[in-house]
Amino acid sequence: MISLITMTKTTGGEIMKEDLKRVYEVFPWKMRPGEREAHVRFRHLVELFKEIVDFPEKIHILDIASGTGIAGVAMMKAAEERRVETSLCATDIREDDLKWVHKWADLAGVSGDVETMVIDASKVHEIGEIFDIVILWGSSTPHFSPDHLLKVFSSVALTIKDTGIFLVEEIDRTFRVFLTRGYKEFLMEGENAVSFHSGYDHTTSMFIRKLYKLPGFEYVSDMRVKMWDTPTVAAFGKTLFRNVKIAWSYEHGGKECGDVIIMKDPRRNIASEIVELK
Repeated sequence: MISLITMTKTTGGEIMKEDLKRVYEVFPWKMRPGEREAHVRFRHLVELFKEIVDFPEKIHILDIASGTGIAGVAMMKAAEERRVETSLCATDIREDDLKWVHKWADLAGVSGDVETMVIDASKVHEIGEIFDIVILWGSSTPHFSPDHLLKVFSSVALTIKDTGIFLVEEIDRTFRVFLTRGYKEFLMEGENAVSFHSGYDHTTSMFIRKLYKLPGFEYVSDMRVKMWDTPTVAAFGKTLFRNVKIAWSYEHGGKECGDVIIMKDPRRNIASEIVELK
């Protein structure tokens, strides 16, 4: 039975919620139920999770920066196809996208409880629950500065079981952006938007781009982007988790998915200090 509970916890954070809301309204990412590309990705995620996760008999899942919840519900579906009892807490700072989580759950036919919460990813330890599986999916890391990502990982380390698993989807932007195509001053973002390089914040190592909607060239928002790569994010993970490995996209046929960083055995003593840093 799906529990249609929506909890709201507003917190501070480095990410500007309204900016992200405007960006995602025009960006060409297919994540919503009813979009063909999203359903193809969903089924691929189900099969991927069945391949890389060793499920216990019962799991409590935390999906952080979950957007529409496509990955969190796919994890539920994968586990239930293995006859595992599930429950999901999907979190994001954008309440509008979280409204789609229950739709994904309905379409997938999962039986576990589904809960949504509006909260910054660096504050999930304040939820007060302990999880078996935590996922950060959809190449969400570019939204986070180095300081913010370190706090996100620390927060996860405080909310995951000793035997739990933390999965992060990532790609190598050093290769894909800078070496393969080159960093673009002007870039078409699908058919309905365009972005321009606007600046670089040396204090956070984040690129700043201005996003415009087409047609009409209507200004949407500034986008702050950190060009992470898989090995660097994995190295961050090693400060908070003792066991970190990478399942490269070419190893799991990753047409619909990037690399997967798999983290286990949290270092809570370090994490508890980092989450308190200003």
